[in-house]
Amino acid sequence: LYYSQIGRCEEAKKDADQCTSRNIDTNIEYAMCVGNYQYASSLLNTKLETASDTDMYLSYLELGVAAQKMGMYEDALANLNLSIESHIGDFPPGVVFFEIAEAEYHLGNYQEAKQNIFIGEMYTWYRWGMPYYYLGMIAWQEGKPDEALIYLDWAEKTLDEGDLLDNTRQAIQNILSGSAP
Repeated sequence: LYYSQIGRCEEAKKDADQCTSRNIDTNIEYAMCVGNYQYASSLLNTKLETASDTDMYLSYLELGVAAQKMGMYEDALANLNLSIESHIGDFPPGVVFFEIAEAEYHLGNYQEAKQNIFIGEMYTWYRWGMPYYYLGMIAWQEGKPDEALIYLDWAEKTLDEGDLLDNTRQAIQNILSGSAP
């Protein structure tokens, strides 16, 4: 599970293959790690059939993330909203709102995306690069390149290597060169 969560999929597969008690959570994490979101979604739906109240929130969150990775943003929103509804406690973690913001952004709902980022920030102390990336892209869409560069700079400083960091760097270069969004 740990290797899957940090993106070291080969080590995750090796350990999962050796695991005698390979459970559904291990399979879900591994499927998400290697990008088999369809299989992960199938497992998550199976898990939801018997999920405890505390597991429902995380299962819907992971279903939302999987749908988002497959480009199914309406499905992502539906599952992410179910994650919020099924959360037990005073308030849901900010990550759910950040994921909702990402789906809203991809659907072209920029103001809703921005609103969910600000809500998510109220519920977390952790500063993610992803929300800053989307705030930067929204500012650029709104014709505010200076504001966009501030957010994108924050995103670049907090993102790990990967596609989103590459997209952030490309967006910065595009803004600096005067390109339109």
